[in-house]
Amino acid sequence: MKNLILILILIAGISCTSKNRGDSTIKKIKGKTEVLKIEVNNLSINKKIKLSEICDSLWYVRLESTKESMIGEMNKVIINDKYIIVSDFYISNEVFIFDLNGKFITKISKVGKGPFEYSGIADVCYWPKTKSIFIFDRASKKIIEYDISGKPVREIPITFDAVNLALIDHNTFVLYVGFRENDELKYNLIYVNNKGEIIKKAFPIDNRILTKTSKNDQFYTFNNNLYFNPDYDNNVYCINDNSISYKYSLDFLEKNMPTELIFNKESNEIGKEISKNKYVSSDLQFESENYFFARLKSENKEFFQYIYSKKEKKGKVFYNPINDLPNGFTNPFFIGNVGDTFYSIVDSELLLMIKDDLNASKKKFPQNNNLINMFLNYKETDNPILCFCRINLSKDSK
Repeated sequence: MKNLILILILIAGISCTSKNRGDSTIKKIKGKTEVLKIEVNNLSINKKIKLSEICDSLWYVRLESTKESMIGEMNKVIINDKYIIVSDFYISNEVFIFDLNGKFITKISKVGKGPFEYSGIADVCYWPKTKSIFIFDRASKKIIEYDISGKPVREIPITFDAVNLALIDHNTFVLYVGFRENDELKYNLIYVNNKGEIIKKAFPIDNRILTKTSKNDQFYTFNNNLYFNPDYDNNVYCINDNSISYKYSLDFLEKNMPTELIFNKESNEIGKEISKNKYVSSDLQFESENYFFARLKSENKEFFQYIYSKKEKKGKVFYNPINDLPNGFTNPFFIGNVGDTFYSIVDSELLLMIKDDLNASKKKFPQNNNLINMFLNYKETDNPILCFCRINLSKDSK
């Protein structure tokens, strides 16, 4: 835990200086953290479990493939109780909106340099109260709000470089700088108002950290609260308008990465040290009323999954679960949640590889013929299929 404490001291130390905009810094991080001890000594791709051990049921949604709805690459997927929102940052530079059955509704396609147009997409957020989609255009330094039909609402200019966007409320935005030093800012977390004015700062940049962020998932929301996990930090923080508090500390025991490892080193040097010493980190988190999820990255760049039951006060670490459910044909690798339902993207290459097995399954599982036919009819050029799993770890303790 010494390494964990050092990281807390390093990241949480916040000065009180401000520049002539009336902005301020959040002086300290409040509260106590819940430490989740995660045993990762024997991580292996052979560390698999049956899906039935963590999941009650699953179903699939095929995203409609039309000329207008073709997704080049799924870089961010946001799902709520009404919409599936898919962002393609690099190929089409578009945001696609589907209903929960996968039917295409519309898309935002406004590439350009004019008003309400973007040069590129660095991040996308959804605000449920107004059904608004916010696109962060890093190149043009602005945030653009669109309504759910894709009509532009407003633009918010900013004056600094950042990599990720999140919302505290409809008019308060938080941007993650990702260790990109700015002589004026010197902080990793910048709050701006609906005019783009800086109103608060937090998490000072340490000049000894040379590598810049490569994560796209620093933030998640739960129960109308915003949560944040910075790079090189095993902690998850709750971000409010006027305060920051601890939520979780992920303790990988002897596999915690020492703080000094990241100082004055380029990313390839850090990677070599991580591989040599088999350190573990987490690059994605989300939670529901009953569960907390973290994606774990091991020394050989394999990703593992961790689900913690808040009720049972215990968690499971595993590689891709073996799908042993009656209508299960793929192994889910979770990327997000809607309550206790976790979702993943079905591996399209795998679907093409197992077509012979699927044909054989038609005779063995005639009740699943509609689902099997959906998979058999899938083409490489089609939009992806999503898999939804209703998580239930409590049955494992009975």
